[in-house]
Amino acid sequence: ILFPNWVMSGEEGELEKSFYYDYQISLRNAPVANTEDHIIFDQDSTYNDFYADFVETDLWQGAVHGRTISDIWTWERAGGNTTSVFNGLFLDRPDCVAEVSHVNNDLARYAFEVSAIKNEKRDVAILYSISSRIYQPEYMNSVYKTYEAVAYNGKRPHILNEEIIGKLSECKVLIIPRAVHCKASAVAEINKFVENGGKVLILGEDSLQLTEETNTKNDEAVVKNILSKAKVY
Repeated sequence: ILFPNWVMSGEEGELEKSFYYDYQISLRNAPVANTEDHIIFDQDSTYNDFYADFVETDLWQGAVHGRTISDIWTWERAGGNTTSVFNGLFLDRPDCVAEVSHVNNDLARYAFEVSAIKNEKRDVAILYSISSRIYQPEYMNSVYKTYEAVAYNGKRPHILNEEIIGKLSECKVLIIPRAVHCKASAVAEINKFVENGGKVLILGEDSLQLTEETNTKNDEAVVKNILSKAKVY
């Protein structure tokens, strides 16, 4: 994946990057490769001790959230070209290069422990509705805030889109972060989850009202049943 987490993106950038690692693991439990891992911004001219610490944190967080391979951008030199995008990257920062080596060695030593964290059973799910992402510009902010809350409560959630919502059977709790639009087939799966005793937290009373087809409504009786048995905020 290509999802930059530049130094100045702060805590939110780290969480969003981890979100997409967890999402890919939810799609398929297989190694995740970040084939262009932007950790430091191109042409960054700031040099201080914080950068090496940030590199360490980023690589560790990626590992415990399922990233198996990181192809860091980039191991090139600018060669004296002051306008080159390669200025300020890893080969200009020996402390960051050293930190990459340190983390790799530590991950090798603690491979079993890191794998145990990565493979821990996930019993909380977040609905990631592609339909809502298309129609609701504010939707992803709700998703990221939900992910942040779950992560800071010590959980690694399943991130389930409408096509893999059947994996709800592996979970105890589903959180729906104001997903107004959702495919009818996914709403039916959520209803089945509720009827089988699953717990649902819903952010926004207008969640699940519409299908992926703009203004087409989902089955009102099904949505009403889900809302009646969920905690709605």
